[in-house]
Amino acid sequence: MQVISNSTPLIHLAKLNLLYVLKKLFDTVIIPQIVYKEIVIDGIRLGKADAYIIADAIKEGWIRIHRVNMKEVKDIARRYKIDEGEASVKYLAMKIQTKLVLINERRGRKILKQQGFNVIGTLGIIARAVKVQVIPINQARDALYRMLANPQEYWISPSVIKKMLHILLKGKF
Repeated sequence: MQVISNSTPLIHLAKLNLLYVLKKLFDTVIIPQIVYKEIVIDGIRLGKADAYIIADAIKEGWIRIHRVNMKEVKDIARRYKIDEGEASVKYLAMKIQTKLVLINERRGRKILKQQGFNVIGTLGIIARAVKVQVIPINQARDALYRMLANPQEYWISPSVIKKMLHILLKGKF
């Protein structure tokens, strides 16, 4: 299965040393070139370690970069009041007709769901990795605790992380 991803799930998983789970869960992860610029080009310029991890996955070929029509992306961004990264993900999801989109941002998720796409974010990816035994539950738990300890790095509400932690520990995902 191929999926399209926005930047934050890739950044978060790379920071948590869990980017590899995407390779095990999905055949191919597609990112728009705008997302590539955000996470790799700008990330390397800023000295972000996660940018190098993602760049390596691109070199390995399981994360692929796709071009988008910037005029259409700008129209989508304006129409839905989302940033160009999210708009480029929506554009590719429609063009490639993928079933699943990796995205954390609330507004982008809502718009994609309304248009019939399945969406999953960082926490859902971690839960799915546990469910299909790609990672053990203790590794997922440790990742969630790390996210809770560093909210400025992960941009997910601590209450949402705690809820997922509770679900994981109860084994009801």
